[in-house]
Amino acid sequence: MRICAFIFLMFLPAAVFCQNSSFSSFTGDESVFYAQTKQVNQFFRRFNAEEDVKGKRTYSGDSTFRDLKSRRKYLNILFDTYSASVSAEDKNTFIEQITSKKNPVFLDFHGNDWFSEVTASFTYKHEKVDILIFYETGKTK
Repeated sequence: MRICAFIFLMFLPAAVFCQNSSFSSFTGDESVFYAQTKQVNQFFRRFNAEEDVKGKRTYSGDSTFRDLKSRRKYLNILFDTYSASVSAEDKNTFIEQITSKKNPVFLDFHGNDWFSEVTASFTYKHEKVDILIFYETGKTK
């Protein structure tokens, strides 16, 4: 599943900001975490062309659902334009590979063998703390 790892390293240069000044004020309310998970789920829908550029969800049977032509355009938008870590040639090759008519590649949020990596900055006791967070799904055998 190298392709999934490659996807997240290219597309998700995310920063997480803590609204509280310390972790000790965390009350255990998980609603914020559920909202953040939706962002990952939304990335999957956008990557798969199951959502239009305005965020409107599309479903199987809709003319634009997983449409390869629309998907090629949309994938360009998902790339991190602030990072020079991926050349235009690599980006175009990647898009062509995953949108081939013979064997297009789609992501499954509920599937196995994908992970994400996030670099996050927090303020803890008035000091900036940088951490690296990994999320990994279960492995298949």
